Amino acid sequence: MQNLDGDVSYSSRLVRVRDGEVSWVVPTRRTQNMAFLVYAPFDELGYPMVAVTGFKGRPEGAHIAPAYPRKKRAVSGCWRGTRATTMTNTLRVRKVRLRNPIVGPGRFDSAAGYLVRTLSSKPYWVRTRHAAFHVSDPSICE
Repeated sequence: MQNLDGDVSYSSRLVRVRDGEVSWVVPTRRTQNMAFLVYAPFDELGYPMVAVTGFKGRPEGAHIAPAYPRKKRAVSGCWRGTRATTMTNTLRVRKVRLRNPIVGPGRFDSAAGYLVRTLSSKPYWVRTRHAAFHVSDPSICE
């Protein structure tokens, strides 16, 4: 979804994962301030996961190995956008067990996800472990 000046101006159609893969097309003009939301069927938190598009201190285009997000890191879920005519990336999502005092006591199944190649992102306002980043208001990028 794209958020310009607080207005959600673009949202793609729902795309389902088939055989562990998913792909979709987004018009280049719609990539500025874009966030990728994931509604995982196993997620018990009740609000969407935001795919991490960048990690503070890692340059645009950096490859993110599976072990990297396990430590608590400053992340962004807001893509600055691109002018490229095409691009390809991989969104890695997995199930993790987390504590979330907002939801209640104990541990919960949660989706955690990130793009394997970082994008130009802003701002880095959340510190999270496992790239588990959820929001109650999906229009997070302004």
